[in-house]
Amino acid sequence: MMGETTSDFLVRAIDLGVVVGLGAVALVDALVIQVTEPRYVAWKHWLAVTRAAVFGTTAAVVASHSASPMWCRQLSSAHVWRSFFALWFANERTSSVHSIRTPRREACTGRRSTPPFRLAPPPAI
Repeated sequence: MMGETTSDFLVRAIDLGVVVGLGAVALVDALVIQVTEPRYVAWKHWLAVTRAAVFGTTAAVVASHSASPMWCRQLSSAHVWRSFFALWFANERTSSVHSIRTPRREACTGRRSTPPFRLAPPPAI
């Protein structure tokens, strides 16, 4: 909800391309802050979560303006998810969220949350 509200506001107030660019930079910044921390720090985690929500929703708006039909985006989303989890399991030998204890797994957790946002159905604007 917060991601949709913030994204809608930014898209209406600023050019869509600028919002996507700034959102990508802000998301990468938040993920770097989170991943470089050796232990769990709540505000760093939630900073990354909120920035992923805003960027993902904004990217979904971009996807909704593309020429591809909805079924194509949904099929692409399913393929991205399947591929990501197959690679994750092949490398880590687990799919448990309770085993995220290394910087590599922490980094992959951040990447795991962004593909569905990019390819999700568009929010109502």
